[in-house]
Amino acid sequence: MSEIFQKRLERHRDEMRWLYMELYDNGDMYGELEQRCREFYRERGKDLKALDHRRERDTNWYKQNDNPQNAAEAKIAERMAQLW
Repeated sequence: MSEIFQKRLERHRDEMRWLYMELYDNGDMYGELEQRCREFYRERGKDLKALDHRRERDTNWYKQNDNPQNAAEAKIAERMAQLW
């Protein structure tokens, strides 16, 4: 398995598991989700992995207005934050 994927998973696992269990309360299914994430990462192309890396370094990438979809997603995220 990729060392990059493993580091990311370790960094976010506790929160991901907690959120998943809050929604579904099914540890076996969470295990399957992790496995599918590993498979998806392994199959992901180099160009998309490079994009992942750039976005991981720039945590505000989705707020940039250079792409209409990014701008729309940012507005949705801001609105969701107001609702919570």
